[in-house]
Amino acid sequence: MASIAIEIEVASEYPADKVFKVFSKFDSIAPKVNPRVFKSIETIEGNGDVGTVKVLTFGEGVPFTSAKYKVDAIDATNYSYSYTFFEGDNLMGILHSITSHVKIVPSADGGCVNKQTITYNCKGNEKPSEDFLKKEKEGYENTYKAMEAYAIAHPETFMASLSIEIEVASQYPADKVFKVFSKFDSIAPKVNPQVFKSIETIEGNGDVGTIKVLTFGEGVPFTSAKYKVDAIDASNFTYSYSFFEGDNLMGILHSITSHVKIVPSADDGGCVNKQTITYVCKGDEKPSEDFLKKEKEVYENTYKAMEAYAVAHPETFMASIAINIEVASQYPADKVFKVFSQFDSIAPKVNPQVFKSIETIEGNGDAGTIKVLKFGDGVPFTSAKYKVDNIDATSYSYSYTFFEGDNLMGILDSITSHVKIVPSADGGCVNKQTITYHCRSDEKPSDDFLKKEKEVYEKTYKAMEAYAAAHPEIY
Repeated sequence: MASIAIEIEVASEYPADKVFKVFSKFDSIAPKVNPRVFKSIETIEGNGDVGTVKVLTFGEGVPFTSAKYKVDAIDATNYSYSYTFFEGDNLMGILHSITSHVKIVPSADGGCVNKQTITYNCKGNEKPSEDFLKKEKEGYENTYKAMEAYAIAHPETFMASLSIEIEVASQYPADKVFKVFSKFDSIAPKVNPQVFKSIETIEGNGDVGTIKVLTFGEGVPFTSAKYKVDAIDASNFTYSYSFFEGDNLMGILHSITSHVKIVPSADDGGCVNKQTITYVCKGDEKPSEDFLKKEKEVYENTYKAMEAYAVAHPETFMASIAINIEVASQYPADKVFKVFSQFDSIAPKVNPQVFKSIETIEGNGDAGTIKVLKFGDGVPFTSAKYKVDNIDATSYSYSYTFFEGDNLMGILDSITSHVKIVPSADGGCVNKQTITYHCRSDEKPSDDFLKKEKEVYEKTYKAMEAYAAAHPEIY
């Protein structure tokens, strides 16, 4: 076959080993620095070594949609990497394949040159145009320069890393499994409390940028860790997050990044939960093979247990919508939690238009207790039953679920609430509550309804604090 090649050279002031580390993270960095060309790069087969197959989804800046390529060779000691595009509209109907060979060549001044040869293998005599080849060259040059600038702004990019790949097959379709995964915070502590004692949102509303705290269970040698949500793409069933603080970093890691993608299966209507966890090291010391093996087993077991839980609780597969409530207080968390713990008696006093009465009909107030809320004249409901799911007085948290009543409006299976009183640096605290409405079908509560719900709770919590201030014995 006829072929034509272009040569790309991009000089760097940084040594070859560091630049090769950055290049090795092309899949994650290129979409950040040049999303108009590289929308996403996903591994669909293999673990990153020779033979791995990846899918590149192109951005809006190029006239292609997607392409598959295979890793042909990796030589980390000589800073070289080769791969071949073998399928996709970037072959333009005239190319059999596109092969790339990258080599980072050390320079005498301590820097290096990123040299890349891209060869376009033609099916016949028709070749890509000179204008196309010029744009290709400029695209890669600009991307490599932008990647280096990104690495300078994010020094951890130069650090060594290692990854594990997790795959758990499911008989259920990807959309349902992604719904279950989206409820990891609440389900994982139920099915694997030895590892995941609790997961709490401390900043944000669940979208990109949200920060959460994972408190570990007794089955692991860690106490707690903070992580940030990096990306969510519900249409493609993907979710990424990074641990940036905590003893799970073991003093040797800068961060731990996870990328989860639920991939539909072609044959049986099921899917595969694929997760890549990357451990970014501060120095040369890396997590042990035994540690990585246990990490992999933990996630595999947790995902399988979560699916079993969802099968036993079909409502888990349902769509849901949530609201977040935050009410600041000048009083310390322990005092505010004491007031909240008396919600049953105080709320009807301060807001009888909503809460006419709250009565315990089963249990003693601990987890498992069932209560009946009778609504006041200010809302269009009569009564509802809810169950206390969890109480942790040491962490000032309380969870409960409405499972019966006309407040479910015929469209909800349940309404779950998680309350956490978070201490503030000034000696006060913030009452944080997440209310999740689990829908029976695609019909969800209206935005107007959710707005009023939020206002009701904010108003009630403020009125409860005012009541407690007037009745100090409550504290």
